[in-house]
Amino acid sequence: MLRTPALVCVLRSLSVEKALNAIMRGADAVELRVDLLRRDERDVARVRDFVSVFKDFRCDAHVILTNRAASEGGSFEGTEEERMNLLAELMEVVDADAVDVEFMAEHEMRSEIMRIAHDRNASVILSFHDFSGMPAADSIENMAHEMHAEGADIAKIAVTPKTAEDALTLLRITLKLSHSSLNDSLNDRSGAHARHARNEKKVAIIGMGRIGKHTRVIAPIYGSALTYGFPDDDEEVAPGQLSISAMRGMLNALS
Repeated sequence: MLRTPALVCVLRSLSVEKALNAIMRGADAVELRVDLLRRDERDVARVRDFVSVFKDFRCDAHVILTNRAASEGGSFEGTEEERMNLLAELMEVVDADAVDVEFMAEHEMRSEIMRIAHDRNASVILSFHDFSGMPAADSIENMAHEMHAEGADIAKIAVTPKTAEDALTLLRITLKLSHSSLNDSLNDRSGAHARHARNEKKVAIIGMGRIGKHTRVIAPIYGSALTYGFPDDDEEVAPGQLSISAMRGMLNALS
């Protein structure tokens, strides 16, 4: 299972050196963006071996597998079925601590990936991304609750605030959801929800773009379980991302 709160470094290559450097500079986990890998790197055996070697060096570091849909900012070339099947196949054999799958993905394929992840004691991150704007506050809150109801361990919602008031609203939502999720987990200890009661239902709320950039640093203070950065010698993968070193420095200063 993925330990949170976590500063996550987004990787676009099977570079053990980059992954290790990210951990040394303050990342708690790495997210392997399968859709951003070179075509020859999108091989199940190569990804499995990469994660194995990385964890041989840093057994304390966690790995998230993601194969992002083009509709939510990804770069996978192929059909939706091919994209989801590759992610399912990877989760079957790779020693991953979590998988990130889109909430809007086809339900049956999404559910199968979630089943595989939970069978392997990996966390499920159900995610939603809006690169053009920000839904209403109640829509964001309802979506997070729906994600948890579907079986998400972490409900991740990344949107693009247009004003400072939007950014402030995101922080308010983060605080509200993180508190309500904790209370729900403590009170719900029966049946199919027992596992979530033990591990808590967590949220990761992210503001993208120039106006949302500061929320990447501040949101963890309000209860956001995940925040993301890029390797120091690379460039942003999503609008408004900061380098791992910059993120760690500011997070430490605020802790």
